[in-house]
Amino acid sequence: MNTIIREKRTKILIDKIKQGFFSGNQLKIFALIVMTFDHVGAHILDNYIPFRIIGRLSFPIFAYMIAEGCHYTKHKLKYLLTIFSLGTVCQVFYTLHFGKWNMNIFMTFTLSILIIYALDFAKESRDYLVWCVPMVMVVFALFVTSVLPDVYQGTSFHIDYGFFGVMLPVMVSLSDKKLFKILLFTIGLCFLCIDLEPIQWWSILTVIPISLYTGKRGKLKIKYLFYVYYPAHLLVIYGISELIK
Repeated sequence: MNTIIREKRTKILIDKIKQGFFSGNQLKIFALIVMTFDHVGAHILDNYIPFRIIGRLSFPIFAYMIAEGCHYTKHKLKYLLTIFSLGTVCQVFYTLHFGKWNMNIFMTFTLSILIIYALDFAKESRDYLVWCVPMVMVVFALFVTSVLPDVYQGTSFHIDYGFFGVMLPVMVSLSDKKLFKILLFTIGLCFLCIDLEPIQWWSILTVIPISLYTGKRGKLKIKYLFYVYYPAHLLVIYGISELIK
């Protein structure tokens, strides 16, 4: 009898793992929290390494959710313009305040979305020449992330997380199957870690919560929280960092 009960419990646990534990909202909230740790560690605590390590879990989760957003949104242009507009607003403030041209994460994801949309357009077309569009977009992203920073060295211009950061959501978008999404996500994440500093390897841990993602948004409609929180928390952190200098 005990053996039968254990087998049933094991089967229930396996089924639950397959279905997932975390909604998209839960993953995003977690990403917001660890992102805050990262920015506090970077701007207030003088590059405090434990907080920066925690922060490595943020970007990959947001990247995965961007791919999900592109897949499920009914208003593709609105989604693109929202991300780009937020990036522009944050960038204007950052550049005016610090005099630097480090492009923020929303600019990274704007390039990602453009490539994903170009791929979707090519998939829906029967004309093979249309595949030139996503290829051109990838080359454009490579140019912006790898060539322009060398051209404008004196301006500190660069795209946050670089070319492989742009391509991470694109990798996820290449499949509709959860297992293949996770596999492509892991491969893209490895390329990102190789391209960046060694501390980025901590971000591999995000494969665990992503594997337990249910594929559902969640009951609460709080998507605008994620749009507002990013610039709001940066304003607070930059303000505190100025006060304690």
